[in-house]
Amino acid sequence: MVEKKIKYLVVFLFAFMNSLLSQSKFENYQFRIIKEATSKRAIATIVQDKYAFTWVGTNGAGLFRYDGVNYIGYEYNPKKTGSVNSNLIYATFVDSKNNLWVGTDEGLCLYNRDLDNFTKIKIEDVVAEGYSEPISVKCIIQDKQDNLIIGTLGYGLIKLDVKTLKATRIDSELLNRFNFQINAISKNKKGEIFLVPIMDCFL
Repeated sequence: MVEKKIKYLVVFLFAFMNSLLSQSKFENYQFRIIKEATSKRAIATIVQDKYAFTWVGTNGAGLFRYDGVNYIGYEYNPKKTGSVNSNLIYATFVDSKNNLWVGTDEGLCLYNRDLDNFTKIKIEDVVAEGYSEPISVKCIIQDKQDNLIIGTLGYGLIKLDVKTLKATRIDSELLNRFNFQINAISKNKKGEIFLVPIMDCFL
């Protein structure tokens, strides 16, 4: 009888300690309210670079950089050279060289850390030489060769050589069925890339 009581006591203590440990895990989470300026618009994308800066892309309020204490905003300004090309941010991506790429409804931008500004990357030539209409960039990822694979709204997949900044279209009959509209993109550990067309079908 005594032996059974000891067993029950051990089981009870184990369950009690496990409960405390489970509760302590939740206590480690910290929640902070972002600045009012960013909360006015929906947040579409978040990424952290190797300098521990968190980049927040919004649906109409531009891009924000968070260092753990302060926010710095980057908005489109037609009178300012080097501003981000749109306030409607769809995608943010940090590549293997810690470069920040920003996809917007007006195309693709590369952040210049030394100058703290942005360069618009010309990807419209994949449609036709001299084509000037913007190509909306919905998602970005990097392949095994360090090229950027860019999902667009209406123009399918685009591959960008990050060394030459030359863009080429990835042609596929399967993508044609979805009118070239790529909503999301991901890569597994094997380097295989998965696409989600705007119709929410997996390829």
